[in-house]
Amino acid sequence: GPLLNGYIHKGLEQEIKTFLNPKTRDGFHSFLSESLSYWKAWKVAGNPPTVIRNWLSGMLIQTDLAGFPVWTPSNAPKYVKALKSYISRDSFYKKLRNEGQYGSDYYGVEIAEEELQRIIDRAEKSNNVMKSYSETLLGDKFKAIFKDPLQYYGHIDHIQRTYLALCLMEDGATTPQAIHFANKWQLDYRFVPQMIDSLRQGIGGWLYPFLSFYTLMMPRIAEVLVTRPWVLLKYPIAIAAFNAMAISMLGASEEEVENAKPSWLVGKDYVLLLPHRDDAGNFQFVSLDYTFPFGKPETAFIDIDQLMMFAKSPGLMSIFINIANNYDNFTNSKIYEDTDLKEDKRDKIIEYVARNLGPGFITHALNLWRVSQGETTGFPIERVKEMGQTVSRTLGVPIYSGGYNEAYWKIRNLEEEIDNIEYAYGLLLSNPNISDEEKLRKGKLFTDEITRRIEKIQEISTSMPGTQQEPTRTTPKKKIPFGNK
Repeated sequence: GPLLNGYIHKGLEQEIKTFLNPKTRDGFHSFLSESLSYWKAWKVAGNPPTVIRNWLSGMLIQTDLAGFPVWTPSNAPKYVKALKSYISRDSFYKKLRNEGQYGSDYYGVEIAEEELQRIIDRAEKSNNVMKSYSETLLGDKFKAIFKDPLQYYGHIDHIQRTYLALCLMEDGATTPQAIHFANKWQLDYRFVPQMIDSLRQGIGGWLYPFLSFYTLMMPRIAEVLVTRPWVLLKYPIAIAAFNAMAISMLGASEEEVENAKPSWLVGKDYVLLLPHRDDAGNFQFVSLDYTFPFGKPETAFIDIDQLMMFAKSPGLMSIFINIANNYDNFTNSKIYEDTDLKEDKRDKIIEYVARNLGPGFITHALNLWRVSQGETTGFPIERVKEMGQTVSRTLGVPIYSGGYNEAYWKIRNLEEEIDNIEYAYGLLLSNPNISDEEKLRKGKLFTDEITRRIEKIQEISTSMPGTQQEPTRTTPKKKIPFGNK
């Protein structure tokens, strides 16, 4: 065959050994692994914004980390050449294919990995012809409808590998060297530590379905940070320069923009401010956190926020945990209100399951339909959701508006924090087991916390036109006593 006397990956060698020494799996493990592979297919390859963001990340960011950015005048023609080679399946493509370039992508390893086991299981079935035929028919039909159409996702990854291999071979590298280089920077999902490999299968995969990406990506980021730090540093610098230009064009201040930013974008690593407002006059922000495969400079470009999110929302299991707790950790909101009617609760749970268990495009299809029906959002100022922003989020460009409403809720949240601090201090004062000196010392800390929040409220009220019309806290509700009186 085409691999005769060719280069074979160690990962492929392990797959061949599986044929020679097959290990049967129990039915429960098979169910977990197979259902997980479908969920990954639906949530990655079946989710339009994820596909587009991952394509942009692989084409623009990861090729830059590898040292061959596609946007330079010398490399852009090479990318076009690699794209044509892959599409036409020419001699260069066949040379890479025959020596083991393709098959180590995310789809091939983590989504379609069950193909090998399915072949083995079929060979080990009993002689019950009707049972064998029915299981084969149902399994193949289901797969053909719900998984096979998503195989295109692997091709997106293969194009970037073809490009990097082409660049290195034109620089004089051998084919095996070029293949290793391309797989290194586009991530070879076959080569992960054994512990990570076990965690991405069965029950471990249900908890940590995307752990292998960060395991493979972090060493690449560390290498670039040590050898070519400017490659990473230019991104936050460019975003800061763009935002400064946008603030100037909008005639706004940094405080005004920061206070108008939606709460879920505050503290995010990479957020762009667009130089034009939405139809309601609000600022518009673009989150690039999911496009960039790294974190901010303060964390040595390790994506701590995403790692913490995965820890807080354990993959597939988080869906069932969130339903049981009636709280979505991703949106930090309730799935349904306690006051909802039984029918409304049922409908919201069904929609939540459809959004989180089904193909990713379902979520965006529902969002587009709701916006087309004139769905509104926001409090205290209600506004109609913009179709343009909804479409852009569907295409992987998450644009969000921020303005008066966001400042309003920041003030309300700060006032609630002040109330909680005052209540806690009241409990402290009423505790007879705490000395007057200790109460006095802690009272100063409580007062400082309240003062800091009051100053923040005043800052938001001053920087955001209109917020001063709303009642805001300028002093504590009651004078906090000190000593034993």
